[in-house]
Amino acid sequence: MRTLAIAMLFLCVILSVVLLVLGYRDIEEDTEQSTAIISRTIPAVEVPLSAFPVPSGHSVGAKEGAVIDYSNVEDGYIMVRYSAPTDRALRVMITPPGSNEYTYHLNNDNEFETFPLTEGSGEYRITVLRQYVGRLYSEVYELTLNVDLADEHAPFLRSNKFVNFEPDSLFIDTAVNLGVYDNDYETIEAIHDFIVDNMTYDRTYEGFAVAGYVPCLNRTYTELTGACFDYAAFMVAILRVHEIPSRLVFGYFLDEYHAWVEAYTETSGWIRKDPSTISSGNWSRIDLMYVSNDLNYIPMYYY
Repeated sequence: MRTLAIAMLFLCVILSVVLLVLGYRDIEEDTEQSTAIISRTIPAVEVPLSAFPVPSGHSVGAKEGAVIDYSNVEDGYIMVRYSAPTDRALRVMITPPGSNEYTYHLNNDNEFETFPLTEGSGEYRITVLRQYVGRLYSEVYELTLNVDLADEHAPFLRSNKFVNFEPDSLFIDTAVNLGVYDNDYETIEAIHDFIVDNMTYDRTYEGFAVAGYVPCLNRTYTELTGACFDYAAFMVAILRVHEIPSRLVFGYFLDEYHAWVEAYTETSGWIRKDPSTISSGNWSRIDLMYVSNDLNYIPMYYY
């Protein structure tokens, strides 16, 4: 009897060891599987330093407080600051080759701001203006630049006045971790859908109603609300984090002044996306039909 009991105890010990080994193996396999899933879903994406413009100081023009750093025109941007104390409003006007004039508000805190050169290579006239009285402005400094872009998409890969982000911007981690897809087209679709499904349209952030309004991407990310300008700037910023050439477009959509997005892939060319219209319409068939029709859009300005 004692021999039988000892034998049963021995079998139990053997069985326990086997189960423990098998259990450890299962845990080990689950851990390997989880690691594999993580490696697939967390992209190996790092925001390139080139996405963040710098005033290199190699080529600078200055007059009466206006400072224009044009060291990086081949990369599609200039940087401007106003160094003299003033309580007057300031403007930067960029006249590209054979196109519309681009007029921006310039801050008066002696900090550089980035302005893109979005109309391709050619002659650009840069003018810094200071308020004289009311809506009248006087010229402070004018500079003519012959721009030869190193890459036609260079202006659409960087932070700038209207698509303004920094390495520590709150949305960067989310942007990076949206996922890696087989191609840029799938990434564009995923980013578009993420914004459409998570943001809420709110006209109180309509930028056109406030002079000089520029989206704060940190606010857009934390509140996930805004109007077309906010939607478009946010989507373009995320695309640029992924090094996908993208541009914020202003123009007319169905006779209304509007902002939307165009993103570039080598296989498809420029792809138009209108996240605020699709979001505000909750993916309605009518809105999907409208945004798919090129005749409904008249682009005017690119940023």
